[in-house]
Amino acid sequence: MSNTIYSCFQLNSVDNDKLTSKVEKSNSNVIRAAFYKEKIWKQFSTITISFMNDFKATSGVLSFVPLEQIDKVKINDIKLDREMRDPKICPTYSSMFKYVISKRIEPLINLKLKWLPNRTQNANVRITFDSKSGSWSTLGTDCLRKIGATLNIGWLDKSVIIHEFCHTLGMIHEHQNPYGKPIQWNVKNVLEDAKSSQGWDKCVTASNILCQYSKNLINGSDYDPLSIMKYYFKDDWVKNQKGSLPNWSLSYTDIKWIYDTYPNNNTTPEKFYKEIYNLNPPTSTPITTTPTSPTPTSPTTTSTSTNSTFDNFKTFIKEYYRLNPVLTIVILFIILSYIFVQIYILINKSK
Repeated sequence: MSNTIYSCFQLNSVDNDKLTSKVEKSNSNVIRAAFYKEKIWKQFSTITISFMNDFKATSGVLSFVPLEQIDKVKINDIKLDREMRDPKICPTYSSMFKYVISKRIEPLINLKLKWLPNRTQNANVRITFDSKSGSWSTLGTDCLRKIGATLNIGWLDKSVIIHEFCHTLGMIHEHQNPYGKPIQWNVKNVLEDAKSSQGWDKCVTASNILCQYSKNLINGSDYDPLSIMKYYFKDDWVKNQKGSLPNWSLSYTDIKWIYDTYPNNNTTPEKFYKEIYNLNPPTSTPITTTPTSPTPTSPTTTSTSTNSTFDNFKTFIKEYYRLNPVLTIVILFIILSYIFVQIYILINKSK
């Protein structure tokens, strides 16, 4: 069995006051499906997509997650993994991507995905295949204001394609969902691993792993240990030494939340789930927050109370200080100096 660590990160344009990083003792397996409300695409809109590079399926440029790892999961949808690896069905990496999305995402959503010719620079979503960059995606409509690639595939299996494209639809990593107790991270180990495996500095690691979103920004569900958005992390990343294993297929909650966010009247979550797994969906679904009406394509700012904003900003400063105390002090000194100078100028003008 391969010891390769498969984990991705989401590129997210988010203000500091919209992040919280409160770390308390918790169950590290509390996982939820969640969408970032401000970054959801407009209903029935067309998303243009282009591949910035491409390779033959047999090129060996990217590695495949071993099928035996996927097959260990009881409900795994492995048939799709086998199909996408068949060069007769999918002769190129781009055809693998489109095949998986056509089977597992497009039937659920009312968005129109328009696949443009390769290297179309003005496409809304621009996809690359690069093993050196890992797997990552820009979050939702942030794609519209990002220069260059908006999504990268660093290894191949159906789950990474679905996972990254769900980020493009606006879904966040589950450990950053604020609906529940935050994870008690072993910060030193997280920082070291993120630096060595991804090349992330402290700030990037804090915003992609250690920080949670504010509740008013997220549509979230209750506990869903089967979510495809569940983030893999090792045992020594958390203080209770109980890490998180990856999931390789859409859970019923994933399916329901994707459908409820972008409802396609040609199917239902129950019907879709049964078609994939030949099983009836769970009798109860862990959903506590009904998805709100999606925002326009250009994200707007969600209003928050003064106290909530101040608390979130204060928490962010504490976390940033813990990660980089010297830089934090310098930045605060500059800000305070500027404020005092402005006060001094106003006082002199009033005399």
